[in-house]
Amino acid sequence: MKKAHVISAERREELILWHKNPLRYRPIKTGLFAFDRSGGIKFGTYVVVLGPDKAGKTAVAVKIALSLGSMMNCLLRIYALEESEADWIDRMVSFMSTTIGRTRIMNLELKTEDFDHWAQDLTPALQETWIEIESQVWKASEIIKNEIASIQAEMKEKGWKTIEEYKEKGIPRIVMIDGFQLLGDFPEESENDKLTKISRMLMEARSKWKITFVVIAQLNKAGRAYGSEAVYKDANLLLEIRRKKGMDGQPERGLAQMAVLHNRQSAPYPFMDFMMDGDHSRVANVGSVVLDNNGDTIEDREPHPDDLRESHGPVVNHNFWK
Repeated sequence: MKKAHVISAERREELILWHKNPLRYRPIKTGLFAFDRSGGIKFGTYVVVLGPDKAGKTAVAVKIALSLGSMMNCLLRIYALEESEADWIDRMVSFMSTTIGRTRIMNLELKTEDFDHWAQDLTPALQETWIEIESQVWKASEIIKNEIASIQAEMKEKGWKTIEEYKEKGIPRIVMIDGFQLLGDFPEESENDKLTKISRMLMEARSKWKITFVVIAQLNKAGRAYGSEAVYKDANLLLEIRRKKGMDGQPERGLAQMAVLHNRQSAPYPFMDFMMDGDHSRVANVGSVVLDNNGDTIEDREPHPDDLRESHGPVVNHNFWK
């Protein structure tokens, strides 16, 4: 057990280091008001994005991960348990492009100029990023093992002897897990016990290795995380996403809501509206003024996904990072 004055001195030195490199250690904002109420996100954080099917969880998770990555060179690994690698590439391409959307890809409606745009703009843009997609790993233990091996390889290459040196100088790692409830560790355990142990594993890896986990989890019919209450206790930041419903009880086109639940990082905040374009995996703030195609102001009109798109030709969305 350490004496309090020793911990105090160590903490002082740590904060001095953090002040020398604030971009690495200061919470990062996404620009999405519904999320930024939580104070932002730091590297080495365990974030869980909860919601029912088709609520917009993945679009929000992508927004968080890319906001972190845009601040500095990061390695983003996406472990796709619910969708294939091809599905995720369709998401990324649609996110970057203003003309190619997932619906057009699915319906095989792409034209020659779209394929040219894909080859000349989108694939090169992805080549400039440190994004990797893995659809074969189905266990949290394997995911953590992969990330630790990657960190240790970097430490060996750079000649760093301690984890502290890596945390200070190494390449930050963002791990996105799409499908928390599908992780296959501890098959002999009940679902609740299995997911509780998995959540503890992620929390320990976050603390020891400063890995940022962005985990997408499905809600059951009762509105709780599948199989486990552990995520509600372990996560630094807990978000719930749902589609906004109108007076008729039906989802409103292009609108979703986000709540910040009780968590380790911030106070809880109630549901707040945001705009969602599922076809391009984009989210944005709800604006009070919307312009029509002629540039004229439209008052009191509900926003819709088209408001998230640019009106000109094929342009790459450069929210990715080199």
